[in-house]
Amino acid sequence: MAHRFLISFVIFFFAIIAHASDLEGMIKDLLLEKLPPQVTDLELKFDSKTKFLEAAAYRDQIKNVQLLYFAPNYSTFRVSVTSNNDNTLELAGRYSAFIQVPITVRGIVQGGTITDSDISTTRTPLSKMRGGYIESVEQVVGMQARRNLGTGVLIRNSDVVKPTLIRQNDTVSIIYSQSNIKLRTSGIALQSGAVGDNIKVKNESTGIVVHGSVVGKNLVEVGD
Repeated sequence: MAHRFLISFVIFFFAIIAHASDLEGMIKDLLLEKLPPQVTDLELKFDSKTKFLEAAAYRDQIKNVQLLYFAPNYSTFRVSVTSNNDNTLELAGRYSAFIQVPITVRGIVQGGTITDSDISTTRTPLSKMRGGYIESVEQVVGMQARRNLGTGVLIRNSDVVKPTLIRQNDTVSIIYSQSNIKLRTSGIALQSGAVGDNIKVKNESTGIVVHGSVVGKNLVEVGD
């Protein structure tokens, strides 16, 4: 008899744990709707674990979970859990939000161009990302290191710069674009620049100085 009771208790205990996980998932979904899209995961800490397990005991009888209060500045929340019998419990707690951010997997020397193979991602608390850190791989791949970067470090915006594709006095190709017509000629760069920068170039044939946008390696486009 005692053996059967123990088995029944263990089954009941693990059932509660499973439903607690389901309820926690519902609450996480409500909070994720309020948080930035880059947040990938949450950890919850309830003010009353006993109250949370009591709500989880509703199991498949949960009718509604509603977010009553959300304070992202303090990472706090309050929800109500209503059963099919209209019993309602309010749960309050705190959350920790996490995002996947770029991290170096090898040392990168100053002036080096960062590639996919230089970068991985790591699960990091969102609260740690308030110091100007880069939050996506797309923002860092193809950039140039402004200083030496060690292995296993997060990358700040100030650590990288767009790579210089044209340097002052380089010979460049100038593309004149007007309507559907494009003409190409040679010129001399009077300024250095990265992709998207507007620089001055001198047409070698006419000596005229114009402004154009850097669109590639030693390539400048001049619009209308």
